[in-house]
Amino acid sequence: MTDAAGSASNGRKGWVTPLTILVPVISAIAVATITYQTSLKIAELDRGAKDAAVAVEQGKLREEQDTRYQQFMIQQVPKLLSKDEVERRVAGKLIVLFYAKEAKDSLQDLMPASNTSETSQLIAQAAKAVQQNGAWAISIATDRTIDLPNTWVANAVRLGFTPASIYFHDGWYQTTVGSYSSRQEAEVAAVAVRPKTRPDAYVVSLGHLCPSSTTIQIGDTKVFQCAEK
Repeated sequence: MTDAAGSASNGRKGWVTPLTILVPVISAIAVATITYQTSLKIAELDRGAKDAAVAVEQGKLREEQDTRYQQFMIQQVPKLLSKDEVERRVAGKLIVLFYAKEAKDSLQDLMPASNTSETSQLIAQAAKAVQQNGAWAISIATDRTIDLPNTWVANAVRLGFTPASIYFHDGWYQTTVGSYSSRQEAEVAAVAVRPKTRPDAYVVSLGHLCPSSTTIQIGDTKVFQCAEK
């Protein structure tokens, strides 16, 4: 009887020792898991807050752009309808210069029916300006060697900023992201790009940056080599 009791006691002691080791380990794993999940949730909430802040800033910028455009047109439309030919031409050129894309659609309605020749000329100038500007993009970096542009492009693609392109001109590799039909659209997009790339990223007209190019391959990287201006 004594031997049986002793065996049972030893058996219990044998279980106690592993349990005293396992409990802290399991607790530590549980704490680590909870901490990790909490960190992920905090990071997710932080990203959501940042995205919401970006959306607010973009909304404000669009409102500012609309206000500037309306104020500009309020100033220029009366001149565009003036009997003074010089004043009309100056107003038309300013509209084409600052709002070429909008001018293509609005000049036909703004100009009097009697000025069909003048209207056609302005619309043609606006169309030419849009073509010369080409697409608009956001320039995030300019480097002397190809190494950093490769990193910029990889990061941009990972973040969802596409297309990400490298233009080689004047001895520099310029990395851009996005493709937009107007400066205003690019400026709005840049609000979201700057916090995740560089705070000094700025919009560029690809038509002026690189009017014509050939595609070259440097290792695994595609580069647009711009023709000399």
